Amino acid sequence: MLVRDLDANILLPFSPDAGKSSNSQDLLNPPPLQLRFMGCELEATLLPAPLNLLEYRLYRVSRRKRTEMFAGCRRADERGVTHFDIRWNDGVLKFTGKLEVLPQANPQVQELAMYDDYINYYGFPRELGFIRRKQLQVHADLAPSTGSNAAAEDVLLEVIIPRVFDDGCAAQFRVNAVPGQSMLSMYKQKRAREHMFVLRGRLSVLDQRALVELRHRDAAGE
Repeated sequence: MLVRDLDANILLPFSPDAGKSSNSQDLLNPPPLQLRFMGCELEATLLPAPLNLLEYRLYRVSRRKRTEMFAGCRRADERGVTHFDIRWNDGVLKFTGKLEVLPQANPQVQELAMYDDYINYYGFPRELGFIRRKQLQVHADLAPSTGSNAAAEDVLLEVIIPRVFDDGCAAQFRVNAVPGQSMLSMYKQKRAREHMFVLRGRLSVLDQRALVELRHRDAAGE
């Protein structure tokens, strides 16, 4: 695996000892037991002036420690398109990517695309996955008591990422390799799903805290 040195703008081979930290190894090659269940926390803060940008930090939480995984700032370009600059730093190891909010064709569905940096080992930007957020209507009888007759809303989340196989090979999806044919469009058309890894779950709110539990089902339905 190669990682990008942002200062020198070059790619360097990944070495767990490069930054004298075990965080990189735990994040990129977690033990099998950690893959079965992983607890995370997301923090949002406002950066001081003159930036005044919303910054998000994702932490992996265990009984013994809390490890930062990724950080990102919310921005809007000259077209008004919102995206998040994703960063990961651990010693000399650095990664940058982009999470872009896609145009909404349906007001009930929001989709985001994940891309890696345009400077990488392959020489072209890749689609690292997509996130779909869909509002689901819940029957009014099942809604919690709020003093109103409005029906409660539930949120379905889907995370679609390239599949990594047992031998370490990963599916590759280029950005705009075929116009109009993205990993998301193929997923919707039920094409090439054997090269995708899909997580599904629902967003719920408990004590004013958002909780998300995502699950993956293999071919056997487990």
